[in-house]
Parts: sequence; structure tokens; C-alpha cells
Amino acid sequence: MAKEKTEKTSKTKKSKAATKSELVMSAVESGAGTAKASKGRKTTTSEKNTDDAALAEKKAKLEAEKKAEAEKQAEAKKQAEAKKKAEAKKKAEAEKKAEAEKKAGAKKAEAEKKAEAKEAEAQEQESATKTKKKSKAKKRYDVLLVSEGAGFKPARAAVVTMVHQLAYRGFASPVQEAIAETWLEIYFEPATSAHEVFWEKAYTSEEAVFDEVVLRVEDKPFFAPYGDIKAPLYWSIEFRNCLFQEPLGHFKKLFLDALNVRIKVVSREHEEAPPRREVPEDEVAPEKTRRERGAGLAGTHVEEL
Repeated sequence: MAKEKTEKTSKTKKSKAATKSELVMSAVESGAGTAKASKGRKTTTSEKNTDDAALAEKKAKLEAEKKAEAEKQAEAKKQAEAKKKAEAKKKAEAEKKAEAEKKAGAKKAEAEKKAEAKEAEAQEQESATKTKKKSKAKKRYDVLLVSEGAGFKPARAAVVTMVHQLAYRGFASPVQEAIAETWLEIYFEPATSAHEVFWEKAYTSEEAVFDEVVLRVEDKPFFAPYGDIKAPLYWSIEFRNCLFQEPLGHFKKLFLDALNVRIKVVSREHEEAPPRREVPEDEVAPEKTRRERGAGLAGTHVEEL
């Protein structure tokens, strides 16, 4: 009984000790679990803090990028507005310049128009003055002398006679000659008695009676440049820019006496004289022909007549 009691007591003690040990172990485990749970809670909080920090950093980065983008857009907008203003200013200046040039051009055109009008007025006045002077001035004529009978062809010696008659009597002095193989022209200027061809009284005017005389002789027929002469001609004497239309009878009689030819006279209002003729190289007359036709009578040779 005692043994059983002892065993029972021992078992009870062991049971109590085991229970106590289990309680201790349970407490330890419980503490360990609590510690582990606490550590787990600490780890979760740290991770959460890390995530929050990363999120905050990301958020801050996004906000910084958003801000930078906004600033970039604002700067671009500012530049665009500045460019727009510059272009508008440039356009306004160009329009202003164009308007100024337009006004200057209009002003210049107006000035030119006025100048042209003034010049036209001056020309009109000058023309009117010339017309007035011309109307007051005496008319001038071109007077052509030819043979009355058609077809008169003067001999070569007759040409020299004509020159002598004009020069010797002081009517006209030969100053230039153009003597070709088939034609000739001798040009005269008024001499001391030039007025006696047209005026029988004393001539006191300083105005020249005529400008020049042209003696023309052709081997081939030609026609009068004016007048009612229809027949072909071989010679003519023309007084250019004359004060009178008809030479005197005594002058005509010279030709009748010297050449046995009657003179016909035609005239017109003076026109600008053609240039004096020159002999082409292929038409130059031989020296003998030139002498026969009066070569050398122009110029100093006249003084010997």
C-alpha cells in the first residue's frame, strides 16, 4: 500500500513536474511566438514604410516630371507668343514700309506727272512761239531751173560754161564737187551779187537770198523732184531755201545766150535739203573726164575765173 502510495505520489509529482515543464515550455513557446509575431509585425511595418517611401519617391518624381513638362509647355507657349508677336511686329513694319513706299511712289509719280505736264506745257509754248515766229517770218522756197524743151542734154563744155556764168558774175561760188563717171553735182554758196538772181534793186537785208545752189548733170535721165515737169531731165540747177520763187529775166537770158536753151522754173516751199552726194569708189571718173566736166572749178580755182 505504502509502495503504491509512494508510486502514486511519485507519479503525481512527476505528473506535476511534467505539467510544470510543459507549462514552462508552453510559456517559452508562447514567448517565442509572441516575439516572432512581434518580429513579423516589425518586418511588415518596415516593408510598408519602404513601399510608402518608394511610392512617395515615385509620386515626387511624377510630380517633378509633370512640373517640368508644365514648365516646358509654358516656355514653349511663351516662345510661341514671342515669335507670334515678333512676326506680327515684322508684318506691321513691312506693311508700314510698303505703305510708306506706296506713298513715296505716289508722290514721285505725282511729281513726275507734274514735271511732264510742265515740260509738255513748255514744249507747247515753245512750239507756239516757233509757229508764231515762223508765221511772222518770210516764207522760203526751193527753186528748180531746167530746160523748157524736153530731152536737152548739155555738152560737157556747157557744164563749165554754167559754172563760169554763176561764178564770174558773182551769183554763186563753187565750194564742193562730186564728179562720177556718169553724173556730177557741183555745190555753190551765195556770192557777193547773189541777190541779183532774184532782186534788181539794192539789197539791204542781212538775210541770205538763198542757202546754196546745186548744179546736177546726169548721163542717164532723171525726173524733177517737184513741180509739174513730167519729161525726163539730164540737167538742173536748184536754188535751195530762197526768199523768192522766180529768178529775174536777165538771169534766164544768160542760159539762152550761153547755151541756146530756154529755162523753165518750178518751185515749192522749202524742205530740208538732202545730204550732198559722194562718189563711190567704183564710180570715180577718169581724170580726163573729170577735167572736161569741170573738176577743179570748186574752191580756189574759182578765184582764177
